[in-house]
Amino acid sequence: MRLSERLSEKFHKEGLISDEEKEIIQFGLESLEGNLAGVILTILVGIIFGAIREAMLFYVWFLPLRKSIGGFHADTKIKCLLASAMALAMACTLFTMFRYQGIIYLICGGIFVIFIFFVAPVDNPQKKFDALEQFVYRKRSRIVLLGEGTLFAISYYNSWDVITVSLCMTFFVAAVSLLLGILKNIRHSQRDSKS
Repeated sequence: MRLSERLSEKFHKEGLISDEEKEIIQFGLESLEGNLAGVILTILVGIIFGAIREAMLFYVWFLPLRKSIGGFHADTKIKCLLASAMALAMACTLFTMFRYQGIIYLICGGIFVIFIFFVAPVDNPQKKFDALEQFVYRKRSRIVLLGEGTLFAISYYNSWDVITVSLCMTFFVAAVSLLLGILKNIRHSQRDSKS
């Protein structure tokens, strides 16, 4: 039994929550577990690559963008955490270990932002978007992207390197997630057409 299940069960037995609240509390605790694991993993990857500030800012920028763009979803939470750690490690390798001239960040960030703008959102085989969801998530993703893209341009102009690099990492991982999500959808639809 997971910690979230044990805690919600304990709260229920002690009369702190009702039957109706038990599922909601359990869902909230599971979300908290996932977010905490994500933060810990982000800190560890940041420490390993000597880019703790960039990694933590990446987490701040990536969370709202990821919630609106969709993209690749792993089958289990463990696989999700591992995929996230690998993506962050790849971003750290590309954008923090190799310190480029600023123009490289601008070009890369610009390409990723344009890609995300035109491709997002990407659904997944388990949860297909209907027309309304597609519209809402596209609008939301573009609003978040506009805000983060503007911050990216301002940070580049003012030579705020940590912010520029962390946003470039964010756009890179988001673009990779979208690309992998598209490939997974193609593979899934090919499998369905063969059956």
